[in-house]
Amino acid sequence: MKCFYHHDKDAVGTCRSCDKGLCPDCAVDLTEGLACRGRCEASVRSLIAVRQESLAARSSFEQSMKATRTMRRNSAGFAIVLGALLLGFGLLQQQQAFLILGPCFLAFGIWEFIKLRSGM
Repeated sequence: MKCFYHHDKDAVGTCRSCDKGLCPDCAVDLTEGLACRGRCEASVRSLIAVRQESLAARSSFEQSMKATRTMRRNSAGFAIVLGALLLGFGLLQQQQAFLILGPCFLAFGIWEFIKLRSGM
């Protein structure tokens, strides 16, 4: 590939903004991409900044998702323990309300664990 601006020189890369081939004289290396010297530098800097912000946002999102999964797992475990306690108390004391609530909490906790396992 030849330089877009100097047709007699070989290109060393392409501009990250306009995709034109650039020779060493026309290229500005902005670490994360080349730019046309004096033409596309601001545009490429903006593209690099957007990419960096996107990567930072992705990292933040992944941390939030991990915290959410942990909270859901803890809630499911709590529901199972509470359901077992309510069911046991209902069986011991013959309390109809606890015999209804216990299995509901158990079912909810088990359902949450199943959903977490399947990635929902």
